[in-house]
Amino acid sequence: MKTTKFLAVLVLIFAVLSCQKDMDQVVEYDNLISATLIKSVSEDEVKALFILAKQFFPEIPDYTQEVVGGIGVYYMEYASTYLDGEPIVLSGLICAPVDASRNSMLVSIQNGTLVEHSSAPSNDLGNPAFLLMQAMAGLGYVIVIQDYIGFGASEEYPHPYYVKSLFQSTVKDMLVATKEMAESGEYPFRLSGEFFLAGYSLGGWATLISHNHLENDPIDGLTLMGSACGAGAYSLLDMKEYLFEQTDYKQPFYLALLIDGYRSVGAIQDDLSLFFSDPYDSRIPTLLDGEHSPGQINSQLTTNMTELLSQRLLTEFDMHSDYAPLKQSLEENSQQAWVNKAPIHLYHGDKDEDIPFSISENLYSEFQNIGMGPDKVRFVPLEGANHSTGSISMFLMVMDIVQEGFGIKRAF
Repeated sequence: MKTTKFLAVLVLIFAVLSCQKDMDQVVEYDNLISATLIKSVSEDEVKALFILAKQFFPEIPDYTQEVVGGIGVYYMEYASTYLDGEPIVLSGLICAPVDASRNSMLVSIQNGTLVEHSSAPSNDLGNPAFLLMQAMAGLGYVIVIQDYIGFGASEEYPHPYYVKSLFQSTVKDMLVATKEMAESGEYPFRLSGEFFLAGYSLGGWATLISHNHLENDPIDGLTLMGSACGAGAYSLLDMKEYLFEQTDYKQPFYLALLIDGYRSVGAIQDDLSLFFSDPYDSRIPTLLDGEHSPGQINSQLTTNMTELLSQRLLTEFDMHSDYAPLKQSLEENSQQAWVNKAPIHLYHGDKDEDIPFSISENLYSEFQNIGMGPDKVRFVPLEGANHSTGSISMFLMVMDIVQEGFGIKRAF
């Protein structure tokens, strides 16, 4: 009898110690490193955000009656990979409802071109566009916004502008980290298991390549419902042709970012003088330091393409082997049409001079040529919109898509 009681006590002690060990054990995640609440917004304050956003964007409908509650804005750091599998810590914002009784759809918003470290989403909470994205969480969605490599937690790295593989891993790994965040039970939101992708300009390209990647390599427990891609340079070779034809291009900093991005990952290893004329070739490295704005960079370059670009680049791109690495990079980092599973909406302003309307038009034709009907791909021309005004026009349409019929199904 005493032996039985002694064994029972041992079992009880072992059980208590085992429980204590489990309680003390730190849970490790594949991608999530940390998520810190940096801003709490009440339901009334969310409504005020929509009112404030309407001052900047008068076209926005009155969403105040559709707000379901307050939100929390979190600064997230997560694990991803850089070149050759090198571990890298990336960051971004998570905007989530505080009502844990709801199952929320993830909406991942890929932002456009950044050059200043201060303009990263996690550093620029007061940006009107980011305020509007935060307010969307008050409609019941979990909003994901990446900082991108070269910004936020990774600002010591060069920005790999239009490098497909690094943008795809950036987007996917933050989605996985957000899923881990929800599953931890430490944050007051739950996920429905469905997600939607949206982005404009660089973000439009990032959205399309991520849609393709996530259909080929899906995330367990998350279903892609569709995407909205606006005014992206999906075919970089077509973009090159357009630029070479221009006598005056208003955004020369895009070209500096592109060549510098490919040099930063070793895709091209030549001196900038192979691509840019003097004195611009020597100016570019100091301009792309994370401290200069697009306007400041443009003012130190020239909008005249025949003066900015080297004559060899303009005349020998297709003939000389020196330009083969650049040509290969442009081909590899473009996105062609494919047999997509989840629906895609393409948007583009027909007055866009930064990224020509024809790029989206041609991509849509490619999708049609391989049999993708309107249930899979739609193209929405934004009449009268240039590159700047097209972004808000698209965003309003995307909000309607997301709001109607739980996101996507009724809209297509």
